Amino acid sequence: MNHSPLLVHPGITADGFNTMSCATFCRHIGFSRLVFFVENLGFITPTDARQISLADALRFERVHAEPYEALGYECVRIAPGPLSERVEEIKQSARTR
Repeated sequence: MNHSPLLVHPGITADGFNTMSCATFCRHIGFSRLVFFVENLGFITPTDARQISLADALRFERVHAEPYEALGYECVRIAPGPLSERVEEIKQSARTR
């Protein structure tokens, strides 16, 4: 999923959403309590479709992570590194939780 369900639920805004109704919505439709946050590699390569600064990308990460953490989701941060290592870390975490 590319966007946080806690931020895209109808009527919810990133700067003042009702977290309790959104959390109830997420539980009701069966979202897992396990959330992976694949951290930024520390650089941005602009493309025609992606025109964001590194500072904005890091803020975007926080905006998406904070609601999950505040609502008690199990947040697994995947540190920067080679793709194959990140994939293995996700697989291992998913198997053991």
